[in-house]
Amino acid sequence: MPLTASLPSNIVSRRSRPEQYTPNNKSLLLHIGAGKRKIVGAITLDINPRTHPDVVWDLNSFPYPFNDSTFGTVVCEHVLEHLDSIVQVMEELHRITQPQGRIWIRVPYFTSLNFNTDPTHTHAFSSRSFDYLCLGTGLVNYDYSTVRFRKLVARMTMRPLTPANRTLMRLINLFLSFYEEHLAYIIPGQELLFVLEVVK
Repeated sequence: MPLTASLPSNIVSRRSRPEQYTPNNKSLLLHIGAGKRKIVGAITLDINPRTHPDVVWDLNSFPYPFNDSTFGTVVCEHVLEHLDSIVQVMEELHRITQPQGRIWIRVPYFTSLNFNTDPTHTHAFSSRSFDYLCLGTGLVNYDYSTVRFRKLVARMTMRPLTPANRTLMRLINLFLSFYEEHLAYIIPGQELLFVLEVVK
């Protein structure tokens, strides 16, 4: 699946991104934890009123203030690691996203120095962290929840994005399970990008 696509002219990122977020079927886009780096044209949600989001909300409070199947795309960058219950959050994101809608998630990798630096971080992630909710994985059989996704992308990134690190990342992502089991603490990653498709 190509990870780079052009956005419609009314939705332009305010900062450069390695990926662009493409709403499905021109439907609404929700940017969670947008802070001051908002995606133009998105509905923004943040706990901090000083960032002037469209909706001020604590994501540890359920249910979220949106109707079922409202959004075609949800962008959630460096938010989940601060929250109490990943499963409950994913259930709410599933509820408010349309069938076949996509949820873009960026989170700290379990070997990331930044994860261990921030005192508000409560969760780190591996490439399999969402497998408990994703069809076609062995871990989904643990049945932590009734909601289901398809995992379209799970990709590790490193910093800084030097040519050497880019080459290394391409190789690591071809053999991500092997890397996580044997090399992750020797060559640490920085963050993970997931793209999950909602199954309803």
